[in-house]
Amino acid sequence: MPGFVGSACGLLIFAAMILRGWLTGNSLEVILSRALAGLFFGVLIGALVGWVAMRAIVEWIDATRDTEPAPSTEPETKTTA
Repeated sequence: MPGFVGSACGLLIFAAMILRGWLTGNSLEVILSRALAGLFFGVLIGALVGWVAMRAIVEWIDATRDTEPAPSTEPETKTTA
């Protein structure tokens, strides 16, 4: 999960930086250098956010697994009155 979130954030920031640079009329070198820096830091920040989210989900699953009763494995018996 951290890798997926990191790569998604990095590519989104990369595309946004290219679009921003193109709309402001910057040179190609400036656009690409800023976009690559944005990609690098976006992947780092996204991976960190993905790792935190994964840890939160795992802790929530572990906490709910201990508090909820396990389902019964014995077959149900019908009682007739």
